Amino acid sequence: MNGTLYRLEARRLLRTHTLLALVLLFGIFGAVGPLLSYFMEDFLALADPGGELAAMDFRLPEMTAVDALGSYVELAAPVGTLVVILVATMALTVDSGPGRAVFYRTRVSGAAEMLLPRFVLPAAAAVLAHLAGSLVAWAVTSALFEPLSPSVLLGALIGGVFPILAVAVVALMSSLMRNTLAVVGASALTLMLLAGIGQIPALAEWVPSTLMRGPALLASGAPVGDLLPAAAVGLVGTAVLLFVTVNRSGAREI
Repeated sequence: MNGTLYRLEARRLLRTHTLLALVLLFGIFGAVGPLLSYFMEDFLALADPGGELAAMDFRLPEMTAVDALGSYVELAAPVGTLVVILVATMALTVDSGPGRAVFYRTRVSGAAEMLLPRFVLPAAAAVLAHLAGSLVAWAVTSALFEPLSPSVLLGALIGGVFPILAVAVVALMSSLMRNTLAVVGASALTLMLLAGIGQIPALAEWVPSTLMRGPALLASGAPVGDLLPAAAVGLVGTAVLLFVTVNRSGAREI
């Protein structure tokens, strides 16, 4: 293992403030999601100054802590995942230009040595941001609605498998395409399709994208075991994607 490459990638994430931006973004989502749920009736009243909805006896169901955590997921899952894709793409598209490809490929002994630091550090940054956002969402929800057990955060920890898988998808696309925008688009489309499959009830417990809802599921009383099948699929899928990526990148001509 070339520790220098890991240190260089860590410095890049820190000096460009990429890590800080990721953590702040997910932290904002973690605060805004529960706040939106808590003040939903007030927002609805502002949006209906004429009282038309009230005249129709329209009432929102009472928001709960589970709804508040779900609101965080609804913000973080699409936007946060897209930002993670962008961060990972900047790190992994080493072949986007001939000069850059020659620079990196002539300084390592193999594709794995070149790619793994650029996978591991962005993936770790994505997991850290996800955990920070989940922690903020848990704290704000506990303050506004009802105290939640810290065990709910176990769902966020297990849910960290999904950001890792998302970075692995970007790694695979970067080994198949040279164009940065194409990598972003193909990665986003792949993860959108995965999320769509997760909406099928018979497959939901096996699809890693459902892991983002981990804290909300545990807060609703679901056992931790319900998250394990999707986590296992995510870990195995990540390993397979990395294996294909390394082999595909190693065979690519500069």
